[in-house]
Amino acid sequence: GGSRADPSEDDAFLARSGVHLRRCIPPAVRPTPPSSRFAIIMSYSGAYSAQLGPRSVANKRQYADTHGYDLIVSTAPINPSRKPSWNKVAMAIEHLPDYDWLFYVDTDTWILNMSLPLHVLADDAYDLVLTEDHRGLNAGVWLVRNTAWAERFLGRWWRVDQFVVEAAPSLASPFFLLSLLLLCSLCYFFAPSSRCSLMLLCSVRR
Repeated sequence: GGSRADPSEDDAFLARSGVHLRRCIPPAVRPTPPSSRFAIIMSYSGAYSAQLGPRSVANKRQYADTHGYDLIVSTAPINPSRKPSWNKVAMAIEHLPDYDWLFYVDTDTWILNMSLPLHVLADDAYDLVLTEDHRGLNAGVWLVRNTAWAERFLGRWWRVDQFVVEAAPSLASPFFLLSLLLLCSLCYFFAPSSRCSLMLLCSVRR
């Protein structure tokens, strides 16, 4: 194995992350009530995720239990015709009607600040809260609110099947992210009479 990181470096990174996160959260336009129903959804399958998955689930379970959120985990492809990366869309479509907000997180993400509740990151003035990092939009961490627009958005996202890549697995993630970018940029084209409310939160790079 490689050398372990210096604990002081970890502490410095976490401190910098906290400051950075506070700068990334814009003032709420319509604050989400703390009593809103939240659920965390995540999925994993395959050798890599199978190793990381249980540890990641334990991390999300601790956070969910701290705040009284439901945690919904899928460990198998929901639709055999699509790669597991599409589980996030299928899960959101299935479970959004039961909650006010869904919080999707990839298996290789970690919640570090257990005290920060999701209603602080959400905002009822928006339908979709996306995260942004040094590569642009991040399809691995997002919040979606239970609205008519979000229901249509998720359905159209799933139906843009030209991005269902059957080639090398390395192509799945870029094309999946591209589908999100396309749908966000063309949301008025798909539903010109609908409100398309997006909020961006930035993330920190180590």
